[in-house]
Amino acid sequence: MILQTRWKRMLVTARKNRGILISGAAVVLIFVLFQNCGVSPDQYAPSGLNDGSMDENLNLNTPTPLTFFPATATLGPSATQAFTAFGGSNSYTFTLNGPGSIQSIVGNTATYRAPNTIPQNQTASLAVQDSAGSIRTVSITLQVAQATPTTTPTSTPTTTPTATPNASLFRNLLTPYGNCLISNNGKLEIKNPCTPYGSQSEQFELRAILIDQTWVFQLRSSAGSCATVKDSRLDNGAPIEMVACNQQNANQLWAQTNQNGYLRLQAIHSGKCLDVPHGNQGNTTQLIQYDCHADNDGRRWAQRFLRVRPAPALNQIAPATELRIRHIAGRCVRTAIGQGQDSPNLWSYSCGAGSQYRFRLISFAGNGAPYQIKSGNDKCLTVLDGATQNGTRITEQDCGTGYVVEQLWNIQPTPNAGLFFTIQRVGANLCMDLSGADDLFEPVAQDNGTAIQQWGCNGSNAQKFMFDLP
Repeated sequence: MILQTRWKRMLVTARKNRGILISGAAVVLIFVLFQNCGVSPDQYAPSGLNDGSMDENLNLNTPTPLTFFPATATLGPSATQAFTAFGGSNSYTFTLNGPGSIQSIVGNTATYRAPNTIPQNQTASLAVQDSAGSIRTVSITLQVAQATPTTTPTSTPTTTPTATPNASLFRNLLTPYGNCLISNNGKLEIKNPCTPYGSQSEQFELRAILIDQTWVFQLRSSAGSCATVKDSRLDNGAPIEMVACNQQNANQLWAQTNQNGYLRLQAIHSGKCLDVPHGNQGNTTQLIQYDCHADNDGRRWAQRFLRVRPAPALNQIAPATELRIRHIAGRCVRTAIGQGQDSPNLWSYSCGAGSQYRFRLISFAGNGAPYQIKSGNDKCLTVLDGATQNGTRITEQDCGTGYVVEQLWNIQPTPNAGLFFTIQRVGANLCMDLSGADDLFEPVAQDNGTAIQQWGCNGSNAQKFMFDLP
């Protein structure tokens, strides 16, 4: 896959399954599931989900144990059933014991076929072993009469939260370019730009499902449809559809990881990642699955997403409402509180839920702009020394009385940028700016500790911020 010219062009080497071994009555099939396409998150990325990119009550950076799904099946003559392995180590060995055969191995899914004739009710078992030696086994009941195939998960899937939709769990999913995902006409697509202040069709829940003590997820729209790899395909480029949710369908189940503050979703049945094809941010671009890209790969932005809960319109935000100020590149504005720093300067950091990430918008005149932006310890965001030079740091200082121009800000929607605003100093063409940022969102613009400064307003991505609810 070749991304837009502003990303590095790189060749993609297709991954191939390897090796089939036949020994006696047992059929052993060995294949490599997929290379480990993740890297360790940076040292500042939160270990849980309190950065707003995932659901706050689960720690998703722990290794996923070996899991085999579904746990049982009841089949009649010549019937087939696909079993999907995920988690554990990178490579797997499948072993069949009993009648029948393994019809195929594609990706990390083994398809079992029952015998053409079943003289009496009997059982078979299919085991999977990973390279670390962990083993999981599924049980197959073979019935004399043709039976409607039934499957049972390893344990009855438990969803968190309950089946009743909870609006507070739905979030917008943003690409690193600030555009939203949308469920549109049965497809998962790009919405460019996002609808200002959010739209239900652009909101998704990551519905947690517990299978054999392993958390997997459905990406569920507010209308109740789920992101699904079409026809359970395993190839690069398979499109993502939005269809009725079914916990039994492995092609609707995703593993999620925190990649330097971004969410990455990996299809359980194929091991491939949710991907914006060629990084195309055009409206109605349909998402696909593709080989996962690591954090040192220039193509990674096609597979990185942010989960955010946009604040309502400015005139609907109460003075007591606590907000985060999030840059379009993903990180949040943070004060020095609680970080062992004495400096009053503002920084860009991996988003958190603590007081150092919380701000309030206070209308100076009580009816809109200009605003004071108050930090979690009730200080005001202030241009250092009231200077007017580019690159002057923005700090937090005691709020002044009267019309203190270096502490007053106009907040304007960014044209054609959906959820994002420019934060402009009153009386000057100077805007809040992320030092060193550019339109490529390279890691230099996202490092924790990047300075927040003022710079001449220019409409660039360095000056695009949104307000979201912690």
